[in-house]
Amino acid sequence: METRVVNDKHVKIKVPAGNAFAYETHPLLPKAHMVSMAIAPRGGGKSVAVSNLMKNLKFDRIFVISPTFNSNSSLMGMLPIDHDDVYENTDDPSVIDKIIHKVEEERDDLYKYQQDMKEYNKFMRNVHSGGHLQEDSLFKFYKDGYFPKPEHKWNGNRPFMAVLCDDVQGSKLMTSRKIDNLVIKHRHIGAFPDDQPSIGVSIFFLIQNYSSKAGGISRAIRNNATNMLIFKMKDEKQLDQISSEVSGEVDKETFMKVYEKAVDEPHSFLFIDLFPKDTHPSQFRKRFDQFLIVSNNNDAQ
Repeated sequence: METRVVNDKHVKIKVPAGNAFAYETHPLLPKAHMVSMAIAPRGGGKSVAVSNLMKNLKFDRIFVISPTFNSNSSLMGMLPIDHDDVYENTDDPSVIDKIIHKVEEERDDLYKYQQDMKEYNKFMRNVHSGGHLQEDSLFKFYKDGYFPKPEHKWNGNRPFMAVLCDDVQGSKLMTSRKIDNLVIKHRHIGAFPDDQPSIGVSIFFLIQNYSSKAGGISRAIRNNATNMLIFKMKDEKQLDQISSEVSGEVDKETFMKVYEKAVDEPHSFLFIDLFPKDTHPSQFRKRFDQFLIVSNNNDAQ
C-alpha cells in the first residue's frame, strides 16, 4: 500500500493543552478526576475501603446520594461531608441537578475571586505608584482603614469535589439519564468561561451487583469507570462479565489470576486502575497497598 504525507498545517491534528486528569494526587493514589466502582456483597467491606480512599485523596467537598447514610455516619465522619450535601431520596433524579448547581456555585465563587484579584492587584499597583485610583475600586476594597485582599473559601484553588453513591441500585435515580450524563460529563461540570480546567467531580459507586435488570449500573457508567474495587463474590457470571468488559485492558486469564490472588484474605479486594500513572508498576493491586505484577507466565506476584 502506498502512502503520501501531506505536509500542511490545515490538516494536521493539534492536541489541545491540558490533562484529562486535572487534579494532582499523591504519587501512589489513582489519577483524578475518576469514576470508581466498588463491587461487594452486603458487609463485604466496600464502605470502609472507599471512605479510606476518599480520605487519602483529600477531597474538599463530598456530596452523598444514599438512603442509608445515617447508618454509616460514624464511618463517614472521617470525610468532609456537610449534611446539606446529603441526599437520601434516591427516587428523586433532580438531586443530580441540585449537585450540579452547587458545583457551578463553587465555579462562580472562584471566578469572581479571580476577577476581583485582578482588579485588586491593579488597584494596589496604582496605590503604590501614585497612579489614578478608580473610585469604584476604592470603595470596593477599603475596609477598616486598609485594603485587605479579596477572600475565597479555598484560597483561590479549584475545590476538589466528589459524589458518593451508596445503595442506589434499584432506585429511580439509576433509571434516569441524569446519572448517566453526570458520569459522562463528570470532568466538565462547572466549566469556566475561559480556558482554565473545569471544576469537575469524581464519582464513587458502592454497589452489590455489577449489573442488574432493573435500576442497575448502566453500561454507560461501567464504560466510563476509571478504576474498580472488586471484592470476593460467589456469582461467577458477574466475574465473567467484569472480565469481559475490561478485556480491552486486561485479558480474562490474567484477570482471574490477579483476582484470586487479591481476594485470598477477609475483606481484601482487587483494585484495577484502568488509567494507572506511569510510575505505577502495575494496574492491579491487592487492596491499595500491594501492587500485583504479572510475570511472563501470567503468575501474579
